[in-house]
Amino acid sequence: MKRATHVLSLAVLSSGLLVGTAGLPAWGQDCPTTNDNICNEPDIGDATCKAGTDTADCSAASAGDVDSGGDEAWLAQMMAAGSLFEAFEIAEPNAPPGGLSYDSVAPIGENGIEFSNLVVSDGGDTIEIERLVANSVDWRRMMDESIPTFMNVQIEGLAIPADMMDMDPMAQSVLGDVISTDMSLDYVIENGVMDVRELALNMPGLATIGFTMSAGGVNPDADDFDSMMIGSTINNAELVFQDAGLVGLILEMAGGFTGMGPEETAQMAVMQLQLMGGQATSPAAQSSMQALTSFLQAGANPDGTLTISANPSTPFSPLALMAAGDPDSAVEILGLSINYQ
Repeated sequence: MKRATHVLSLAVLSSGLLVGTAGLPAWGQDCPTTNDNICNEPDIGDATCKAGTDTADCSAASAGDVDSGGDEAWLAQMMAAGSLFEAFEIAEPNAPPGGLSYDSVAPIGENGIEFSNLVVSDGGDTIEIERLVANSVDWRRMMDESIPTFMNVQIEGLAIPADMMDMDPMAQSVLGDVISTDMSLDYVIENGVMDVRELALNMPGLATIGFTMSAGGVNPDADDFDSMMIGSTINNAELVFQDAGLVGLILEMAGGFTGMGPEETAQMAVMQLQLMGGQATSPAAQSSMQALTSFLQAGANPDGTLTISANPSTPFSPLALMAAGDPDSAVEILGLSINYQ
């Protein structure tokens, strides 16, 4: 278990859940040449791997690595801490040199912590956060490499290099080299039910996105999020999208492949949607298709908010949705309503 991984986890409070595991600096990623008796980390080795990824070969060479009985003993000290803040105080001295800085840090009860102007770096890529407020985090499960059963975190002024997120080149061309956003996540898992009370992104000049969901049959003891959701059913969900330029960028990018302008590209998408909507006969399906049509027709000049809600009469499985053969069936299974106004 790598110390720097836990330092990072405590600092950005499982940002992998917020921005994807690839968004974390490579401290927690594997070094392909570990256990070859050659230190491959920067500063104390040949720098062919990033800091904290070749601890087996670099432990003897690292003068700054004070071992208090090994990583397991160090982790046990953190787990025995009385609060998240105390655990961070234990972890911080083990961060790679220059890997972590902040203007201030303060505790919030037993399970919370707050940072201002937090900077996390692996020597190459750097994540910057103006303000991180973790009101409540299941940090002991996080340290045990288990899925946290509760988390309430707000991040303001997050700036993360796009190449750290392993994004599709097309998406990166739209979003740029640095992703800037405010984020919040508030969820709890209890008795097999996961309630996502808030998952929100505010990307200045691009879009504001909000998402809520309740799902049953989740297994927080699974190895990862995808495995946790296997066999789950959706009780309800809602997505709210307020465009501020993102759709226009996507249309412009798509036009680069088709040779058409943004308005022509949007109109082509409208025609394809209307073709699909021709199969819809129920009032709910027709209303949803019309709302999506209005959203696409706004194209690069949005003037409303798109809201997609799912309130099924009985919880649905994504597998059941895949079996739906027409828009009417899909809308009925989802209890779907789409509004644009």
